Formats: sequence, structure tokens, C-alpha cells
Amino acid sequence: RYCDVIGYVAPQNKFELKLPLPADWNQKLFFEACGGFCGTLDGRLCNFGLARGYASVTSNGGHDSASGFDAAWAAHAPELQNDFGWRSTHVVTLVAKAIATSYYGRPIAHAYIAGNSKGGQAVLMEAQRFPRDFDGLLPSAPVYDYTGRNMIAAAWFAQAVSDGHGGS
Repeated sequence: RYCDVIGYVAPQNKFELKLPLPADWNQKLFFEACGGFCGTLDGRLCNFGLARGYASVTSNGGHDSASGFDAAWAAHAPELQNDFGWRSTHVVTLVAKAIATSYYGRPIAHAYIAGNSKGGQAVLMEAQRFPRDFDGLLPSAPVYDYTGRNMIAAAWFAQAVSDGHGGS
């Protein structure tokens, strides 16, 4: 049993916060950052922390899009690019902390964040830009160079497997 809060921070930073009952809360917050190109809100990412007594939160990475590697949302949208790149996790963290503190009537003792791939990058951005947001950071396989890893590498791979005559 838990309290489920779904909300957003403008313009498109959607989040889900699952709060264990007050008697079950360990007085900690756990943020599970989204992966891939984000774009969807997957509340299941909260379940690991929730099962261990954490107020547990996740987000859509600052924009709505199809799941997977759809980046059409970024065209002509610098505010969404900023949210995806570095801002979304921070603003959602501030809101999640405020909601949890109000719900429980006492402050959060410790906050932790984990993420893989894009989520790992979000963890590193938090460490760099907002070091006071979290007490513990768990980045896993962080993507730190989207342009090099996705665009340039894709062209290189295509060239590497080409026979030079339009086939492979």
C-alpha cells in the first residue's frame, strides 16, 4: 500500500512519485532515472525503491515521445532539449522532495539516484550541476556523448560494413 502521485513540472517534466505509508517510510528518497531517449513515464521504475521503504520517483526525462529512440520532440524545442540534457531530473527532484516532506510532515534524511545509459548520464549531470540534490549517486553505463555515439558512430558503422558498391 502506498500513495501514488502523478504530476508534472512545466513544460513537460512528467513524474510519478510513490510514497509508502508513513509507518513504512525509511525517511529516504530514491530517484530512478529513465533510459533511452526517455519520453514516457514508467511508474514500474519506482517499485524497487518503494519495496524497500523509499519515497520513490521517476520521470519522463522532460518530454513526451514514443518509447525507444524517437527524437522528433527535440526539433525546434530548445527548452525540451535543456530538460532532457540536464534540467528535468533536478526540477522533479525538488518537487518530489517537497511533496514527500509535506506528506510525511518531516524532512527527508537522505536522497539517492540511480540510472543506466541515459539515466546514468542524468546521474552524472546531477553530480556536476546540482551536487546537493543527492547524498548518493549510482550511475551505470552513462551515455555522455549522444552525437558521437549515435550520429557519427552510425555513419562510421555503415561505412565499415559497406562493400563500396551499395551492398554489405
